[in-house]
Amino acid sequence: MSNFDSVFQEAKQAAQEAFAKASSTPVVVGSPSTPFGNDVDYSKPVYVMPGLCGFAWVNVYADRRKPQGKEMKEAGVSWDDYAKAFRFSSYDLGADGQMIEQKEAACQAAAEVFKQYGYRAYAGSRLD
Repeated sequence: MSNFDSVFQEAKQAAQEAFAKASSTPVVVGSPSTPFGNDVDYSKPVYVMPGLCGFAWVNVYADRRKPQGKEMKEAGVSWDDYAKAFRFSSYDLGADGQMIEQKEAACQAAAEVFKQYGYRAYAGSRLD
């Protein structure tokens, strides 16, 4: 097992623990009582969602020609040309679900592990 593999396994473990501990804020979805109102008309259908859906990832910035980058490339980590970084999705880290708050917690935890080992890593997210 290469150094990167052991770091990745530790990051994945941290991500899964953070995902399990994180909770989502419920969201009420309904129609306003007036156009452009910010209240909910409870006489119309109202839905309570367990949280907001979205995506999260970790970007790890490493030169593909240097040892850190070569290890990630050999391990099959995907490269994001737009960000110029290696990218792990929340799913790569074992954080399977839809709630963005849980995915963000998982990716933040993984990024912190990568940083402890000298990688330049940042978590990112966006709503779906």
